[in-house]
Amino acid sequence: MDGNDVKLNQIYASGLRDVGLQDKYDLNKSTVFVSGTQALVRLCLLQAEKDRAAGLNTAGYVTGYRGSPLGGIDLQFSQAEPALTAAGVTFHPGLNEDLAATAVWGTQQINLHGEGARDGVFAIWYGKGPGVDRTGDVFRHGNLAGSSEHGGVLVLMGLLAISGWPVNLATFALAYVIGFGFTLGPLMQSGEPFWVALKDSVVAESLSITAMEASALAVNTGLAGGAGIGEPLFWAALVVSL
Repeated sequence: MDGNDVKLNQIYASGLRDVGLQDKYDLNKSTVFVSGTQALVRLCLLQAEKDRAAGLNTAGYVTGYRGSPLGGIDLQFSQAEPALTAAGVTFHPGLNEDLAATAVWGTQQINLHGEGARDGVFAIWYGKGPGVDRTGDVFRHGNLAGSSEHGGVLVLMGLLAISGWPVNLATFALAYVIGFGFTLGPLMQSGEPFWVALKDSVVAESLSITAMEASALAVNTGLAGGAGIGEPLFWAALVVSL
């Protein structure tokens, strides 16, 4: 197919679709534009509708730590509260990761003795990397207990937080690579063999790079330790440290 096959007159004659910002949460719309966190909101709405179509009376529960770096997931769920409430989904941020995970664990036990008002609860827990570490005991027991027949749990972890060790490790590694590279190139252009130039680069730059990155990360962590890459505080702290 080339440009001559396109019927521009038909395209121009067709009316524009009626679109709105809330289409992303309207399940009658088959084509929508959503971000990753907005897709999670829509996922809850879809699960609730799927359960209703199957004749199930289920509810949804979403909780986690507000310091999570998952791109402002708590903000998206708060803004979508009307649509979530209508679908029977509750968003309730936890005081910390442990309590949030324990609450999610409890949602899977509502029908242990047949007294539950719902057929089941589907739940989402979110947190940052260190939050997963401190919540391991709850995860282990929750996994051992399992989910309910008409429930289920989705666990979401974000790594891109300033205080997260993967980000700090990656920052140091990238700084060494770039720092050594800037020194290595000119030395090789001056005639030094690669291994000699690499050795000289390591000796000359290691101390300064380590000191620079350690101080920058200390400033970042102090100003915005729990901020995620999608939050303004993350970038503000980055600018200050530079």
